[in-house]
Amino acid sequence: MHRYVNLDEVISFIESVLPSSLGEKLGEALSTCPSAKVPELIYGRQFAPDQEKMFDDIEKALGFRLFTWQKTYISMGKFRCFGKTTAECLKELLETEKEPLDYSKPWKNPREHIHSEEMKRIKEKLDAAGIQTRIVFWNQIDKQEYCQSKLISDLRAIKHSIQYQICNAKGREREEGRIAAQEVGKLFDKMIYNEWMKIEKGGNEDV
Repeated sequence: MHRYVNLDEVISFIESVLPSSLGEKLGEALSTCPSAKVPELIYGRQFAPDQEKMFDDIEKALGFRLFTWQKTYISMGKFRCFGKTTAECLKELLETEKEPLDYSKPWKNPREHIHSEEMKRIKEKLDAAGIQTRIVFWNQIDKQEYCQSKLISDLRAIKHSIQYQICNAKGREREEGRIAAQEVGKLFDKMIYNEWMKIEKGGNEDV
């Protein structure tokens, strides 16, 4: 959740940089609008008091507010807080034709942790809205279950293909082919059953 800057600060700023009559009208409109909160992500005050004083002076001189990412670049020489993480997460999640994203490994630093949490938050919202997203492994169990379910699907496809080839092999009697296909089917069914049992038990550590 983003924190919000004080609405009174926004109103005061507007009144200070615009002609009095227009500034008062805009300030009045903002004060009566419940949704007129400005996210701190956009215009946040999160710097040292002396820096904020400097930014206040600059904003008054320029006549407009500085974005948080602009203040960060000025103070730290880095572009931060301009929505890069959100854009990265969306790009990765919408590439549904690619292999699943793997977040099952422990994160190495706070940056990876933040990225993982943002990815999960965005995916949950997209999924709830019915937007197709890429498969994501949040833990080893997710990864194991996916690998086993994919293996089950592959085993079924191979089973049907082999049975078809056996039944249609040249020089084989129809009844002989049917019996051979059934025997092969039983072997594959046993493998498929074992894989389902692994999923029911929470996965296989060897996956």
